[in-house]
Amino acid sequence: MTRGVISGEMRGGGLLSLECLVYAAEEHPATFQSLMQKRDGKRSDWEYPFAAAGVNLTFMLAGFEAFASLVVAAQVLLDRIWLEKRASYMEFQAVLRETQEQLEGQLTQLLPGQGPEVLLLRLKDDS
Repeated sequence: MTRGVISGEMRGGGLLSLECLVYAAEEHPATFQSLMQKRDGKRSDWEYPFAAAGVNLTFMLAGFEAFASLVVAAQVLLDRIWLEKRASYMEFQAVLRETQEQLEGQLTQLLPGQGPEVLLLRLKDDS
């Protein structure tokens, strides 16, 4: 981290980058702390800026065609739900929640047991 302060590395990072770092800290605390504190592997006096790496990785992943396709699919699903419910502007949050629930369900069926936790385990096994 820059001078030990994550906020110094977040300039221009956007809300998505911050949410990804918070998710990592809350859902994968041991991995997050290990990476942030540089506990694993042979370390040196110079290190990469932890939060800045998270920001750049978020932007990198957001640039993947698969990510963009997922956003389009989510928009199509939201539109379908909106029309089925004949929703009004005041119901947008409810439609958004239903879109999230359906999308998460579909992704879980598409990738059973292949969520981020499995990927993290694979990465740890490779090290």
